Amino acid sequence: MMTLLVAAGLVASAGLAAQLDGVNFLHLSHVHRGGGKLERPDNTLSTFLWCWGNGSALECDCRKTSDGVGIMLHDTTLRRTAKYAGPEIADRKVSSELTWAQIRDFDVGSYLSPEFSYERIPTIDATFAAMKGHPTWLCFVDEKGAGPEMIARKAVEAGVQDQVYYTGSDYDKAVEWTRLLPGGKTLLWIGTWPRPEHVAADADRFEAHYEKIMRKVRAGGFKGVSSVSLHSYYRPGAEIEFVPRAEYLGKLVDEFHAHGIPVCSIPFEGGESEEVYFKLFDLGFDGFSTDYPSVMFSVIRKLREGGRQCAAETVFRRAIELGGSPCRVEAGTTRLIDSISSGNEDFGSLGFSVLVEEVDEPGEYAEISWSSSSRADKFHSRTRTPSLSLSPPDSWLEIFSFDRGGGGVLQYLQTNGIAFLDLGRGEVQK
Repeated sequence: MMTLLVAAGLVASAGLAAQLDGVNFLHLSHVHRGGGKLERPDNTLSTFLWCWGNGSALECDCRKTSDGVGIMLHDTTLRRTAKYAGPEIADRKVSSELTWAQIRDFDVGSYLSPEFSYERIPTIDATFAAMKGHPTWLCFVDEKGAGPEMIARKAVEAGVQDQVYYTGSDYDKAVEWTRLLPGGKTLLWIGTWPRPEHVAADADRFEAHYEKIMRKVRAGGFKGVSSVSLHSYYRPGAEIEFVPRAEYLGKLVDEFHAHGIPVCSIPFEGGESEEVYFKLFDLGFDGFSTDYPSVMFSVIRKLREGGRQCAAETVFRRAIELGGSPCRVEAGTTRLIDSISSGNEDFGSLGFSVLVEEVDEPGEYAEISWSSSSRADKFHSRTRTPSLSLSPPDSWLEIFSFDRGGGGVLQYLQTNGIAFLDLGRGEVQK
């Protein structure tokens, strides 16, 4: 499978939520603290290597020692993770009372299991050095006092700035990160505590807090936000199964998608079962975070192998709701010209035409071209795909994945979130 994303002239129309293709943004899925709750020790280099080796990104926590060394450590003290540190060390604040030399040799794995007794606290330098040369190894750095400036400088020094996402709940710091590192990536997480009961009062409390953050993001024009992680809690059979409510989560996903921002969710309750991840995927989430890495790895593998077609089904339903007309393609078709159009008072009329031609030889290339009647821009890309053209005003297209085994024809096309075609399989996903 060869995966490609092409976006041209991305414009969000009023009332239109452009759903991103979850399968192609699954690479943003990441493991909380690198090892989750019980599978691997927090924030250690071998845990990070294990996570990347399983094809997942990771979230880690970065703070400084009292002498200014950047380290990966979640807690303010070593009390939880350094099992054999005496109280004279374990009870002291790392960032204000302990130097790197004082903590570097402590075992921070045995708290979970003796098999991890070799684990030590890694520096930010060691972590970023491990990533160098592996462009798919992504790191979501939750800043715990190291400061955006230090993390940005270390990422640039290691040459991994494109792999590092500045992560946290502070929108202003996300904006600062993109100022310090133009083109830098961020993940804004939105959540609150304490853990909810699944009743209306708690759902209201969570949604009110999320709206407080969203007001700030909206006021900033969504600048500085590359991706988002929404905290969620799932309890099957409860009065309200999802907190925040599923309808509210879906609304936020749509709002971020309208700005081209992919959205993950970490199910702080229910994350031990695969069910919640599939439900989140059905709601339109592009990826996940987790405290249960093996469960998430299994879900992602199934989604990538086509075990679930949740995104296709969701977008197809949305296309019908908006008045779109599905387009059928007979299996083995070598050439198709057809059109889908939709009218809706929120965003006006929309139409596009698709031309599909089979690419017979592995080395054969076709051109993708895009143009808008309202501007002169054109986008061209050489790839193993058929030719496409799109020409309504203020429009955009995304081309997601191509399967050589399926004859090289276009497999997925989405335009302005209203249609999702699986032309390679010969029909619209239903």
